[in-house]
Amino acid sequence: MASAPVASTLSQGDTPQSAGPSAVLGVVSPAGFEGFWEEISRLPPPAATQSVEKLKQDMKSAGSAVSSDFSALQAKVSADGETLKANVKRWKKNLDVKRTENWADEMEWEASMAIDYAISAVEQAKLAAIDAAIARQEATDARKG
Repeated sequence: MASAPVASTLSQGDTPQSAGPSAVLGVVSPAGFEGFWEEISRLPPPAATQSVEKLKQDMKSAGSAVSSDFSALQAKVSADGETLKANVKRWKKNLDVKRTENWADEMEWEASMAIDYAISAVEQAKLAAIDAAIARQEATDARKG
């Protein structure tokens, strides 16, 4: 028994080999091949198709693995960023402490210099008072004498 003919016409120029209009008049199945195409469609896919399906599945699992690895990388970068921020904050605090300690040291030095200057000024004042007393005594002695 022959399967139903499939007729379609191709217009001129549809295929590079055509020199004019052509038509497929029908598909004829030889005797004994009536259920061939139905039989073929029920067969398991060939190994190449299975390989392609396995490849697609592997790509999906690789994509999810890459996605999870990327998520882990993002988490690590975020954690490293937070650690860096904490280290910078601690460094700035230590720098501020050192700066204020240096300022305190400088102010103590200036106070020490001012005290030394004041002590020196008092000593100079004492000597000036003694010099004045001696000068006054000499003036008094010169008037009497």
